[in-house]
Amino acid sequence: MSFWASWSLFADTWLSSWLAATLLGLLGVAVVAREQVFLGAAMAQAATAATALALFFGASARSLAALHLAGPLAVMAASAVALITGRGRGHRESHVALVFLACTSLSLLLVAKLPHGLQEVQRLVASSVVGASRSDTMVLGALLLLSTGLACWRRRELVTWLIDPAFAGAVGIPLHRWNVFLALLLGAAVGWTLQVAGMLFALGCLVLPALAARALVRELGTAAVVAPLLGLSGAIIGSMAAHAYDLPPAQSIVALLALMTILAQGWRRLRG
Repeated sequence: MSFWASWSLFADTWLSSWLAATLLGLLGVAVVAREQVFLGAAMAQAATAATALALFFGASARSLAALHLAGPLAVMAASAVALITGRGRGHRESHVALVFLACTSLSLLLVAKLPHGLQEVQRLVASSVVGASRSDTMVLGALLLLSTGLACWRRRELVTWLIDPAFAGAVGIPLHRWNVFLALLLGAAVGWTLQVAGMLFALGCLVLPALAARALVRELGTAAVVAPLLGLSGAIIGSMAAHAYDLPPAQSIVALLALMTILAQGWRRLRG
């Protein structure tokens, strides 16, 4: 069966992965610019720990899905980590590492003796986009529209805040407000993508397109256009390749994005 012939069966799967890759590619520009690449991993692990905590207190993976609680739980946990550790620039990396290690160990300990609990945590870590639903597509699409609209509306203010926070504060740009906005958007995007596609996919789409864009272009505003386009193109090509060769879609997309990043950095060295 060709890729487009299977569209009626896997439309939500493909659309969710493409929207998530585009959304995280856009937000990843801010994460890379603020030297907080490891923040995405800590947020994803916190969201995983929230799911493990729910399982520990008696919820089942099926009940979480039936009540639509998995997404909001992941979003709240990821947003909390971003709010607590995401302020400032990369000097908070030690705090982020602490959160990552604590949540990784906690999530495994909570479900170690639960039936099927460890499988659910491993599913979130391993990544799979096959279980995406229509509601996931709608949520990710709404987050992409919100992030794109905010980036276009406040483009100059955002670029100034990301490049030079001290100057931005001096000219009256509300730094705290932007810190909160970015943390909430990151939490929503990473948390929802995690329960749809897993940690590998969420972290790969958050970091790799932004790193590739930074290697290809110098201006931050241009990178904010290039990165989501790279994320989208990588997700589309990776999905088609995964379907053609019967490979896991999430891992195929991340592998392709990693290859694109390596080639972009190689091109930058040759050009430089």
